[in-house]
Amino acid sequence: MENSKQDSSSTKLFEAKTQEELQGFKDLFKNAKLTHYCCCPEENYTVSFYYFKNNFDYYLVDTIEFKSKVRIFEKSYQYSYLVDKELWKNYLNKIENRK
Repeated sequence: MENSKQDSSSTKLFEAKTQEELQGFKDLFKNAKLTHYCCCPEENYTVSFYYFKNNFDYYLVDTIEFKSKVRIFEKSYQYSYLVDKELWKNYLNKIENRK
């Protein structure tokens, strides 16, 4: 995942490298609300999925629209999930602070 609002020289990259971290990402959606088409949300993060070095899919994240939620949306805007913002922040902190 990278913060896409910063210029490329200061982009912050969060990498989920373990099965536990990937499961943590999936767990964000357990209580998320599925929404339909969403027009023109902000793109603050990009969540990219790779197979070796090939990017095979990605989602975008809007952290600004709602005070207590983030919107994780499909690249063509056809659907999105509203995820609790604290869960999102906690997930990023766990990845960033892994030892």
